[in-house]
Amino acid sequence: MDFNVGKMAGIVHTIRNQLPRALDEFIDVFDTPAMIQKIDERYPDHDITVYPDASGDNRKSTNASETDIALLKKAGYKVMVDASNPTVKDRVNGMNAMLCNTYGERRYLINTRKCPKYTQSLERQVWDEKGEPDKKAGFDHPNDGGGYFITKLFPIIKRTMSLAKLSGQ
Repeated sequence: MDFNVGKMAGIVHTIRNQLPRALDEFIDVFDTPAMIQKIDERYPDHDITVYPDASGDNRKSTNASETDIALLKKAGYKVMVDASNPTVKDRVNGMNAMLCNTYGERRYLINTRKCPKYTQSLERQVWDEKGEPDKKAGFDHPNDGGGYFITKLFPIIKRTMSLAKLSGQ
């Protein structure tokens, strides 16, 4: 889930055969209370786990005194969030590796019929002159919303090897 007043985005996922599947989307939702209402209406009686933007613990998408993450917890959702967001580079690399890695494996599937805006955002994301996702085109919020989930559950693992291992010691 990505927090932005008037532009909140949440991508609904499940895990099948140990791989992620994007099943549904909530795009351009006004604020966190509106997002909670939409989730509860569409998915009643489900155990909901949210993988949100870490900045939701610092700011509010509403005028209320509670943070966005506090509102999600109060709604009864399990919230999986780190103290800070992964770097944009790690999130983009993680998403790309799940969509199609160097072995040609497509491990992240998206229901394009139920996630048309998310699909469009993934297809049309452009980059600014600094090599960062361009925020002006409007395709970043769904990508961020889906990316927090992917990066949390399927992170890029940095493999390291010491010189001692290489020399046989």
